[in-house]
Amino acid sequence: MNSAQRLYFDQAKSDLELYRFLLEARMHQCHCLHYLQMLTEKLGKAYAFGKQTSVTRTHTGFRKFLRSLASVPNIWKDLNFPRFEDFERYLQTVNNLAYQIERLAPSECQGGPNPEYPWPPPPAEPIAAPLYFDFPLWRTLTRDRQGIKFMKFLERLFSVFLHWF
Repeated sequence: MNSAQRLYFDQAKSDLELYRFLLEARMHQCHCLHYLQMLTEKLGKAYAFGKQTSVTRTHTGFRKFLRSLASVPNIWKDLNFPRFEDFERYLQTVNNLAYQIERLAPSECQGGPNPEYPWPPPPAEPIAAPLYFDFPLWRTLTRDRQGIKFMKFLERLFSVFLHWF
């Protein structure tokens, strides 16, 4: 792991710790989602800095990172998948969740809700403060089987990242 990767990974891990704290404290969805978006972005950048000399300034490296996992020999075993085929299929099924998480960044939301501004862009007036907004993605991540499984998978990614990258 090079120094840039380590810096991004350390920050991603710190963001994960804060995400866990906010979740445990039952803080508003907007705060939890904000840190979730940031930790996934930085995890993607930690991976990217190991593969390239120059990484673009973007909020959208997480899906690319997830897609690349299928090319890492045997990582699926450390991520607790019984077979490579199961792992590959899982990565395909969570692509949409990863896309939704990337779109939480204000610069990527395309006018949709994000944890900082869950209202239409100006000149429209705000319709709800972020702390009152009910984010559909949050319901998916905290109540749906696929979302709950994804969050456990994300935790496992952090636990094996230093070993693999």
